[in-house]
Amino acid sequence: MDHAAPITPHLLTARQAADAIGIHVRTLANWRVQGRGPTFVKVSRGKVAYLASDVDRFVLSHRFTSTTQAQSATGKRSGL
Repeated sequence: MDHAAPITPHLLTARQAADAIGIHVRTLANWRVQGRGPTFVKVSRGKVAYLASDVDRFVLSHRFTSTTQAQSATGKRSGL
């Protein structure tokens, strides 16, 4: 029998994920379409969720020590 901890308590709504990242929920929706944001779970038609660990991983992958480093990594002047 598998006694692994359940994943569902670690699911975030789109609003919770957007709040954790510090962006508007609509931006997060746009990123899903563009394939830019954190990995998501398609729960049902029109409903998505995010594993907290995926949101954390996404945020940590956007850590930089200077704006120059961030600009060269993202190819943009601002934003994640």
